[in-house]
Amino acid sequence: MSALRFAAPPPPPLLLLAAVASVILALVLAPPDEAHADTTVPPDWPLIPRGVDPGDQFRLMFATHGRDYTTDLDGNRSFERLDDTVQNAARHGLSTLKPYADEFQALASCGNTDARHHTSTTYTASDKGVPIYWLRGDKVADDYEDFYDGSWDSLDARNQIGWSWDVSGYAAPMTWTGTNTDGTSSRHHVCTSPVTYGYADDYRPGKHFNNGVLESWYPRSLYALSSVFTVSSAPGTIKTPAVVSTTHNTTIITWNAPTSHGATPIFDYNVQVKRAGGSWVGSTPYHWGTHTTHTLTGLSPDTVYQVRVFAKNHGADLGGSEIGYGPASPAATFRTQTVTPSAPTGLKVSPDDTSAFVRWSVPEWLGAPSLRDYSVNVRQVGGVWYYPGFHGSITTHTIGNLSPDTGYEVRVRANNSAGDGPWTPVVTFRTLPPVMTVPNDWPLTPSGIEAGDRFRLIFVTSDTRLLSPPTPASFHLFVQDAASSGHEAIEQFSSGFHALVSTRHTTSLSNTATQHSPDNPGMPIYWVGGDKVADDYRDFYDGCWDSNDPRDENGDAVGGEVWTGSKSDGTRSGIFIGETFARTGNPASHCWEISDRWSHNGVHKRVYGISPVFSAG
Repeated sequence: MSALRFAAPPPPPLLLLAAVASVILALVLAPPDEAHADTTVPPDWPLIPRGVDPGDQFRLMFATHGRDYTTDLDGNRSFERLDDTVQNAARHGLSTLKPYADEFQALASCGNTDARHHTSTTYTASDKGVPIYWLRGDKVADDYEDFYDGSWDSLDARNQIGWSWDVSGYAAPMTWTGTNTDGTSSRHHVCTSPVTYGYADDYRPGKHFNNGVLESWYPRSLYALSSVFTVSSAPGTIKTPAVVSTTHNTTIITWNAPTSHGATPIFDYNVQVKRAGGSWVGSTPYHWGTHTTHTLTGLSPDTVYQVRVFAKNHGADLGGSEIGYGPASPAATFRTQTVTPSAPTGLKVSPDDTSAFVRWSVPEWLGAPSLRDYSVNVRQVGGVWYYPGFHGSITTHTIGNLSPDTGYEVRVRANNSAGDGPWTPVVTFRTLPPVMTVPNDWPLTPSGIEAGDRFRLIFVTSDTRLLSPPTPASFHLFVQDAASSGHEAIEQFSSGFHALVSTRHTTSLSNTATQHSPDNPGMPIYWVGGDKVADDYRDFYDGCWDSNDPRDENGDAVGGEVWTGSKSDGTRSGIFIGETFARTGNPASHCWEISDRWSHNGVHKRVYGISPVFSAG
């Protein structure tokens, strides 16, 4: 009896319509098959599986776990929604995984797009892909062919924080796949219902993709598969460098070598520094060999900087060519120290009888933070320093309450919030003797001087002396003795005469109170009973006198060299009074009056004596 064949009844119209709609939905929602670019990870990335070396490639896999990372499929019938779920799980998993969360995709099939194409795990005989590992776990498969051969090397599934699932009974991950064992789309793909699911446990070997089907409204896990990771052959990341010490313009830093040197040993470190808030772009790195300590120089005081370090290696198997730099270390932040200003420059003094006008120039280095103000210190020569009541930001000051005809020393310093800077070199000066008023008919009043005018007199001693003793006081006494026995008009003023000499600690300027400034050039100087020598102190020290007809303390003509120990500008010569040899001047030789030649201290020479200030009555 022949078998009877019965035709299958046609499907009900509603079921047929649902099937067609399911296929259309899959076609609309399934993305095209796109290959994912490789992602390079540093060689010391803690998620690199055991046995994977610099230059190797691999992929990571996990099964989502937790209420927020399991899903039913009724409202998630698209790869976009499924990928969002696994990527969100990766973002909330291990902190070291978070930067790579977007590299993961759902290992699932939808309609005509199967898991192989969605996750770029297709393969050929010549290119079978790369190994796949559980996140912080064992190897799942040697390559894509092995991955889809029906048996995984490890069924110890891991979740997004790398923890092993409890594989006893139903605690193992039940995952939506919609996929057959070979990675092709199941008839019950994720864009229809019911949906194929899988298990990854030792109780159900070979069922990791296809264990059965369930209605799509059940919440289940998803497999997440990363893109291809390539382990960089360059060195790993250096930890934040340590700041050892800092000055106002230098900083010493140190660091530890990265945990991985990459494919070959490190042969160079680069240190890069920038101002905080600035850009690393254009910031020239320092090249520093294999040492792990470096001194940064040329920094600005009181400034916040950031510094980072790179390691670099090269490949011996590549003929010594560079492989490249590892990632930059986290930046260390530091502030250079504050620094006080340098000493002011150009300190000058213009004395009067009871006051002195002091001026100076700003320091070459204003410090950091910037200069705030100045302090002036004054004392009688050899006495105790005191502040004459000045603190300010201007560069001039008039010191009052000084004693007439007295030697003083003055110094200035600048300061800022970091503290006081150094003092200037001490400048010595002498206040003028009290102004001596002389009658209109005084016999030594120079021609052209009118009532109220001030002037001074100068003479060359008629007697001579040796250099010793080489003190200002002995020279002053020598000219005062000459004045007291000279012209009768100056006898009563003899104690106000001073010697024009420079010694180790004094100058002709300070010994005769002839310091000058643009605002206070001084007054005219005349030979005793003779012609005008200079219009003022500035003219007196310009190198050439107006008259070379010298007179002695009596007003008589005189000649011969004089001890000065000075340069023509009144400052101390290198061979001053007190040395074995000393500078001499010649009052009769034009432009050589103060500084002409030098002579041995065993020779007798004359001395210039300058009077106090006279005022015509």
